[in-house]
Amino acid sequence: MSGYFDVSQAVFAAPRQTLSRLGLARLFISVSLLSSAWKLTRTALQHGAAPLWFAEGRAALSGLTAALLLAPRGRLRLPRRADLPAIVVGGVLQPGFRSAPAYLAIVFVPAGRTSVLANTATARAVPE
Repeated sequence: MSGYFDVSQAVFAAPRQTLSRLGLARLFISVSLLSSAWKLTRTALQHGAAPLWFAEGRAALSGLTAALLLAPRGRLRLPRRADLPAIVVGGVLQPGFRSAPAYLAIVFVPAGRTSVLANTATARAVPE
């Protein structure tokens, strides 16, 4: 039976994965920063920050941080004209329509519950 793939002859080896100290440190830092972000967000909103401006401010700060990390490496590039719709959607509309309501909800709902709802929103999205 030439031409057919014989599963009995295939060898499936699981890739060997090791945990590095650097990887574990990065994981710890990420979890620490993300878990504290919701409490800080709640405090900011309770002291008068507008949810939409807070969401846009976080998006702008993220963009600035990315630019500061990429520029010294010579990897910072201006987007092409074809990329502008994606930038508008991902940089303006996504924070406005997803993050701002989540930030507003933090004022009324415990931060842990809000973060679960906000971060699992893509699992509840309707596929096209």
